[in-house]
Amino acid sequence: MYRHLLVPISLDEGLDVSPTLAAAKQLSSAGTRVTLLHVMDKVPEYASSYLPFGYQDETRAQIESALTDIGSELSEVEGVVRHGAPAKVIPEFAQEHDVDCIILSKNAAPGKELRRQEVVAHLVRSAPCAIHIVK
Repeated sequence: MYRHLLVPISLDEGLDVSPTLAAAKQLSSAGTRVTLLHVMDKVPEYASSYLPFGYQDETRAQIESALTDIGSELSEVEGVVRHGAPAKVIPEFAQEHDVDCIILSKNAAPGKELRRQEVVAHLVRSAPCAIHIVK
């Protein structure tokens, strides 16, 4: 089926990721790499000087570990954190890492629905690969 699946997961929205992970499991076969990607807003330079030394690296490592744990039922799973705007970062990551299919959740947390729909609409237009949208 697919060689590399990308599953963007927003941990800070409290979304139920189980349907998205179930789709990844169904679309993968032996040898399929699955990347769970969390995109964070970049910390402004003026604010980063107030953070303890190593805070951002430690936070990134913790989130990547949590993502890997979330996808533990999938084979060859990796958690990755990137900074920036999701609509830009996700297709760039897919292009750079030879992703065959991006699996997105259509559901949104209350209060964030419009932003989420805009990201999904942008990805449908700009993704360099197939997109599977989970309701």
